[in-house]
Amino acid sequence: MILIQERGALTQEVIQRGVAIAQNLALSGSGPIQQEQGHILQRLLHIAEENSGVVDAFFVDQNKKILAHKDETLIEKSFVESKVGVESGWESAVDTSKSEATSRKKDSKPSTQIRSRRSSTHDLFELREAVMPPGAGGGAPIGMFYLSIDKELLMDAAAYPDFRR
Repeated sequence: MILIQERGALTQEVIQRGVAIAQNLALSGSGPIQQEQGHILQRLLHIAEENSGVVDAFFVDQNKKILAHKDETLIEKSFVESKVGVESGWESAVDTSKSEATSRKKDSKPSTQIRSRRSSTHDLFELREAVMPPGAGGGAPIGMFYLSIDKELLMDAAAYPDFRR
């Protein structure tokens, strides 16, 4: 029973870490997207990938054109999500009943969404965060930031090798 509770707490910690990374990178990418500074977006991706467990990260604009990706051959191409589907399995990653889960204002709706899926090589948490225009109190997103985190790598990094599946 205690191991199950510890695994649940660790999973929540992994999700909160992913949410924090996604929110920070989406916020940081706002100006560079608006000013078409792809080199800065690429640098932000390098920062994201320095985090343990990050498998993939990329920015797209509101038309789903890839603006920054570690595979630079994909930049400027149209982003089409995998066979899992654009809307399949996405849910809010932030429990709005717990104010400590997010640093956003209480009346602000968190936009981070998450889904769990298995790729051919990884058991993933995939997160997506809307990129809003700088200083926007609302309005339409100017892009989206996507982040994939390997659950096992992150749990290993947290020194819990017994939680591997």
